[in-house]
Amino acid sequence: DLPLQVRPNHLKTVSHMRALSPASIDSMVTLRGMVLRSSPIIPDLKIAHFRCALCGSCRESTIDRGRIAEPTLCDTGSGGCGGRFSFEMVHNRCTYTDKQMVRLQETPSEVPAGETPASVTLFAYDDIVDSVRPGDRVEVTGVFRAQAKRPNPKRTQVRSVFRTYVDVIHFRVVEAGEMGKDSGVEGMTAEREAKILELAGRPNVYDLLVKSLAPSIWELDDVKKGVLCMLFGGNL
Repeated sequence: DLPLQVRPNHLKTVSHMRALSPASIDSMVTLRGMVLRSSPIIPDLKIAHFRCALCGSCRESTIDRGRIAEPTLCDTGSGGCGGRFSFEMVHNRCTYTDKQMVRLQETPSEVPAGETPASVTLFAYDDIVDSVRPGDRVEVTGVFRAQAKRPNPKRTQVRSVFRTYVDVIHFRVVEAGEMGKDSGVEGMTAEREAKILELAGRPNVYDLLVKSLAPSIWELDDVKKGVLCMLFGGNL
C-alpha cells in the first residue's frame, strides 16, 4: 500500500518571522521569505534495527521525537535468549528518509529600516527535499517547533534556552530565483543561432563587441577588452 501524505497549505493568515513567539510553538504557521541556503540531503533515521549479539534475534524500534527506544532485554517469549543490554544497531538494515535543512530569510522589502533581516531554520523531509533553491521567494507551511539544547549529549541535563525551527509540510514557490530560472540555452532558436554564427565569422567581431560594451562610456577600449576577455575566457 502506498503511504498517504496530506500537505495543507495556503493558510488564511500569514505569520511574520519576527512575530513568532512561544505561543506559536507546536502550531501550524505560514511564512513568506527568501531561501538563503540549503544543505545537502541528510539521511534521517526512522526505524532502527537491533540484533542481539548473543542469539542473533532481531527487534525494530520506531523513532519517537528524535529518540530511539533501544531494547534492553532479549525477551524469551519472542524466541530470545534473555540477555540484558545485548542488542546492537545494524545500520544497513535500518530505515531512513531524506532530510534537508533550509535557511529562510526575510525579503528586503519586509526588513524594518536600520535592522538586520530575521531568519528561521526549516527542515524538509521526503518528497519536498530539493524542491526550492537559494534565491527563491517561497511561502512555507509547517509546524513551529522548539527543542532544548544539551551542553553534553551524554547527559540528560538541558539548557534553559531552546532552539526553534519549522518542520515543513508544504513549499510554494512565489518567485523563482536566479538559480531556479531557465538559463535560456534550451530556448535558443535556429534563427538566433545562425545570427550568432554569422557574427562570429566577421573579421571585426572583436571591435564590434568592444563598441557594444557600455556604449555610453567613451574611450577606455583597453578596459573594455579586458572585461570582454574575463567574460568570454579569452586572452589579449
